[in-house]
Formats: sequence, C-alpha cells, structure tokens
Amino acid sequence: MARTLDSGRGKRTAEDIGPLSGDVIAAVVFSSLCLQKAYLASAAAAAAAMSESYERERQNNSRLDELSAKVSALRGVTIDIYDNARAQDVIDNTSETFSSMGTQMRGSAGRLTRMAASGNKVAILKLSAILIGVFIFLYYAVHMFL
Repeated sequence: MARTLDSGRGKRTAEDIGPLSGDVIAAVVFSSLCLQKAYLASAAAAAAAMSESYERERQNNSRLDELSAKVSALRGVTIDIYDNARAQDVIDNTSETFSSMGTQMRGSAGRLTRMAASGNKVAILKLSAILIGVFIFLYYAVHMFL
C-alpha cells in the first residue's frame, strides 16, 4: 500500500516522489511537532507570565491596602493632635480666667480688710458670715463631686 500525498497539484504516491520522500515526510512531521511544541511552550510561558502578572497585581493590592491603613492611622494621629491643641487652648483660656478671678478676689479681700480695719462691727459680722458661707459651700461642693 503506497502512501499518497496531496501537494495541490494532484495526488501522488510516495513512489512517484522518489526515494527521499520518507526522509522529507519525517522532516516535515518533525518540524510540525517542533512547531507544535514551541507553540505549547510559548503558551505555557504566556500563562506563566500572566500568572506572574496576577501575582504582582495581588502584591500591589496588598501593599496599597497597607498604605491605606497607614494613611488612616496618620489621619487619626493628626486629628488627635488637633484635638489636643484645641484642648490646650481651652486650658490656656481657663488659666487666664482663673488668673483674672484671683486678681479680682485679691482686690475684694483688700477692700474687705479695709472695711474690717475701720472698726465697723456690723461689717465684721457680715464678713464672718460670708467666709463661713463660702467655706460651707466649698465643703459640700467638694464632697458632692468626689
């Protein structure tokens, strides 16, 4: 049984082509297999490259998430610093208020001392009642909040 080849110019048998036809056919089959193997290798390389690309994308997403977490933490620290600065401003204002209140109390104490030095007995009794009232008020205020 002779092998037939279709070369586009009609069917020929292996005997018509000549004695080297077996070698030529083997070479064609071999080159076809080599091309198929090269194609499969390039497809595998492309799949590996895509896999590597997906891995890089996953790593980039992971690093992006880490960076986002750090930015959020930094934002929280910035807000805390701002809140502390505002609280410090409130403390400074409170300190100024108590300082001015202290000055006013010194002035009032000085006037009360002059009034007591004048020898007015009613004024001394009023001063004593005020001091006792303030002491009682502070005593109950401290015990209420502590």
